[in-house]
Amino acid sequence: MKKKVILKIEEGLSLCEPDLSHVKALFEILEKDRDYMEQWISWAINVKDVRGVENLIQEARLYNEGGQKFSTVIFFNDEFMGMMGLNRIDKSNRKAELGYWLKKEAQGQGLIQRCMPALLEHSFKELEINRVQLIIGTENQKSRSTAENCGYLCEGTLRDYFFHQEKYHDAYVFSKLQSDSRW
Repeated sequence: MKKKVILKIEEGLSLCEPDLSHVKALFEILEKDRDYMEQWISWAINVKDVRGVENLIQEARLYNEGGQKFSTVIFFNDEFMGMMGLNRIDKSNRKAELGYWLKKEAQGQGLIQRCMPALLEHSFKELEINRVQLIIGTENQKSRSTAENCGYLCEGTLRDYFFHQEKYHDAYVFSKLQSDSRW
């Protein structure tokens, strides 16, 4: 698998550019963890085959090039663990929405918490983002704990924010600003 490192986090842990050589690994994760991923990740429901994963990677690369997103692949000890990045980059208002996911077996190792400072530093310094926000389903306790452990401020609840699996779900909005002391 090809790895073009964008941000080196620590020895063995890096955020890399999405590449078509990652399709097989991502599809295998999706197939193995499909029930879990479909609970929280809307695209997982619609991606049913290798071609769908190829489209997902190509879309990530295209939006990265256009500056609308900053998608990365998380590699730990040369293994594809998940993805992390900025979505909905709004350059005129200097804000973006953070998203991340890990395969089930990679959870609980602190990978997101270890990657977060480098991604935020890149966002604030290189991309000139002022506000990074997380929108997390109220039922997603693991993701809420991650946001809190990374020092994000919970600003409130967005009612019926997501329409997922044929029903509405509330969401928490968390944020971190460039002026916040820890990032």
